Amino acid sequence: TTNTQRLITSHDGDQMYPAVSAEGKIVVADRRGSSGNSWNVYLYDLNTNTEKRLTSQTLAASPTHISISGNYVVWIERNSAGYLHLYLYNLLTDKLTQLTSYPSEQFYSSISGSGVVWVDTRNKVSGDSQYQYNSDIYYADISPIISSLNPINKFASILQSLSEMLKTLQQIVNK
Repeated sequence: TTNTQRLITSHDGDQMYPAVSAEGKIVVADRRGSSGNSWNVYLYDLNTNTEKRLTSQTLAASPTHISISGNYVVWIERNSAGYLHLYLYNLLTDKLTQLTSYPSEQFYSSISGSGVVWVDTRNKVSGDSQYQYNSDIYYADISPIISSLNPINKFASILQSLSEMLKTLQQIVNK
């Protein structure tokens, strides 16, 4: 077998925390330019040789622990209150959803199918230092979120509602 290597990013600045999907999509934290903390999450599609910025606003700190599965990307990002939280990005709808909101830190996220896991410090013991968290592993089945974000499911839901309305109208007319 041949080991074929391919350069994916070559921008000035830092590109970190890469993850690749079975479908040939790569996601990375990217700080373009040589100064400041202007971070974003980018998607590189190996099949189409295209690049897409996933974050709508530049982040002050590097998003970390990026993971991709199918059309969904998760990462950890520091919010305006200073906590690290878990975010989900839907590649089909370009919608970003914050998955955690506890006043604690989340780390090491990973997604596979409709399952997301991460390390969470919400049970931290008072007085613990930054490196002595009482951390736990959490799992979330994001099927309901995925279902609500999927445009096909929304269309199916609208069709179902219209069908029910038509049945009701037919009953009224037939009376």
